[in-house]
Amino acid sequence: MSQHKSYLKIEAVNIYNTILDTNQLSVIRGSSHLLKDAIEKFEVFAKEFCNKEKGEAISAITLGGSTGIFEVTGLSLEKAESLAWQMLDQVHDGLALTDMFSFTVNTASATDYLTAKEVLFAKGRHDQATQFSSAILPVQHNAHAACALNGVLPADVTRHYIKAAKGHAISRSTHYRYQYGKDLKTSLYNPKTSSSEEKHHVSNVYAFPNDLEALAGTHDVLSLNGKVAVIYADGNSFGKIQRNIIKSKMGNAEQIQAQRDFDVALKAKRDAYLQSLVQFLQIQGAIQFDEGGSFIPLETLLWGGDEMTIVVPAWLGFRVLDHFISDYGTFDINKNILTHSIGMVFCSHKTPIQKAQTAAISLADNIKSLENGRKHTYFDYMVLESIDYPTQALSEFWQAQYGEIAKYRTPLALTDTFRLGGNGDPNICPNLKNQLDALPRASMYHLVEQAIATQAAEIEAQGSSSQQEKANRKGTTAQLGDALNKVLYSNGEDHQESIKYLLTLFTPLSIKVKDKEEDEQPTIETPREYQNTNTLFWIHLLELYDYLAPEHPKTTHYQAGGHL
Repeated sequence: MSQHKSYLKIEAVNIYNTILDTNQLSVIRGSSHLLKDAIEKFEVFAKEFCNKEKGEAISAITLGGSTGIFEVTGLSLEKAESLAWQMLDQVHDGLALTDMFSFTVNTASATDYLTAKEVLFAKGRHDQATQFSSAILPVQHNAHAACALNGVLPADVTRHYIKAAKGHAISRSTHYRYQYGKDLKTSLYNPKTSSSEEKHHVSNVYAFPNDLEALAGTHDVLSLNGKVAVIYADGNSFGKIQRNIIKSKMGNAEQIQAQRDFDVALKAKRDAYLQSLVQFLQIQGAIQFDEGGSFIPLETLLWGGDEMTIVVPAWLGFRVLDHFISDYGTFDINKNILTHSIGMVFCSHKTPIQKAQTAAISLADNIKSLENGRKHTYFDYMVLESIDYPTQALSEFWQAQYGEIAKYRTPLALTDTFRLGGNGDPNICPNLKNQLDALPRASMYHLVEQAIATQAAEIEAQGSSSQQEKANRKGTTAQLGDALNKVLYSNGEDHQESIKYLLTLFTPLSIKVKDKEEDEQPTIETPREYQNTNTLFWIHLLELYDYLAPEHPKTTHYQAGGHL
């Protein structure tokens, strides 16, 4: 008969309410790594209170960016839980982790690991629902203003001033997280990289930016100047793949080892990608210079399990997207293929980073919700031209942006045509740039206008029905695409060559679109090669024109591309 085993889970909840409460990158960096380090250090902390001679031990099974599950041996679950809270309540420089973050600590006992894991997460969800959405920072009598960096927490007006706050007081929590993140500035990727001396040298040479304004940098193209690309990626069916691997093992010990092996495999792949990304940005000539020296314009806001959020300058957005898809987007883990859903938001560095990440997450989640959306690595994007951000549901946002045509909008996959430097070439895809130059944006606008006018004339000539009635009939959007193609292909050989090339950049996710008046039956199926008949492809090109293959900024504070 199988014996019951004991387990403990520590999880930080509602983490973005703290991690992303400011756009100051050192604070964000410090927040996320405070959590990660605390979870990873618990096993060492608990060892001091366990009697090895009595067989007492708390050992890590799986560790993430904000969650850890541990096996408890030889001591009561009450004592194990007490040790977890003891560590979280430890005071450093006047603050405990529980003053800055919200946590749940749960225990469970079961005959197999998978059952215990499900119980632990169920208990955690219940406890999370009973907590405040943010940790309550103890208020001191000298707090008479709001923190200058997040505008919410009480500022410590007696001593916590930093350069980033421009002479204004900040909260004790913000100050603590700022100092923690600042200390990581030049060594952030070292623990994640391989032991190669050359690779460690690469990581040690350059620092990372203090704020989003510095990260965004400047660009000669107005739509790219001071803008960032926020890229969120989430593994498809990650939990199911992990669960199936563990479930395939018969004994409890074997299940735990399968979990550990899965974590090791995922971490190795993730660490290799991070190192590859830093080197890729160096090769792209992305190193920036300021009065403090040189830095790499990159920030990882979230990296745990199969999720990641990275931020780079807008002009690097598609280069980094392509590098991610080529290097990490689809890979084998324990003989299971892991794909990703990716959301990319281009926005001003002044846009609240939490709002930008939320928008990117909603794009990725929408891909997952679509039929076949999880089968391959797809991405979707959003271009925010001002500091405004979506406040409504994604479907409502698209409806406001595109009108009736919004229902035809689908996520995209990059094709082999869109290889933007996976081989490390800093002169990315010159052919793409040449083809865009051959079909300038102004020409695209003109061609779309011509197509719309042509279609309107055809509708008007079709008989007595009103133009509105004919515009509402099934297939109108596809017919607009047909009209657009007729106009496009009648504008000379140079245009035709560029059009044929550009049509191969993206492959859309095939979906079925239902007519609003006939919901019971699909009326139009978007074909895999929909570019030939769908106006949205050209709208994509118009929206992304400046972002697809921008030139390197001509400003002097960038270092030229090449191996360093």
